[in-house]
Amino acid sequence: MPTAILVEEKVPGQPPSKGYPVTLPADRITVAQLIRIYVETQVENYNTTRVSTACGENYTSKEELLLNPAKEDKRFKPARCESEVERALVAFQANKIFLLIDGKQASELSEELDLTSSSKVTFLKLVPLVGG
Repeated sequence: MPTAILVEEKVPGQPPSKGYPVTLPADRITVAQLIRIYVETQVENYNTTRVSTACGENYTSKEELLLNPAKEDKRFKPARCESEVERALVAFQANKIFLLIDGKQASELSEELDLTSSSKVTFLKLVPLVGG
């Protein structure tokens, strides 16, 4: 049975995202499947709206976008889903992205998760320190 969850993104030093709805095909999935589904959702949103919602990259409010719609950008290149999924999986394995499920850190891509509609999923993107 499909499960709808709300996924939050955090980047140190920035406020957390409002959360993005994601529909999962089942209650029990692996970390790799969760990352894949989430990235596919983000890529589809980006390619449709041409606005990035990934980890702190969108600084414009919805109200501002309505009042000041973006002009057609002829240089726009749609994101490729498979390459973005691969980047996210590699980043997870390299500890550049942490995944917290109900406050507990996921450690392996093959780890199985039991998710419900009340589960709290957080992607935590680590950024290098300036000058270090």
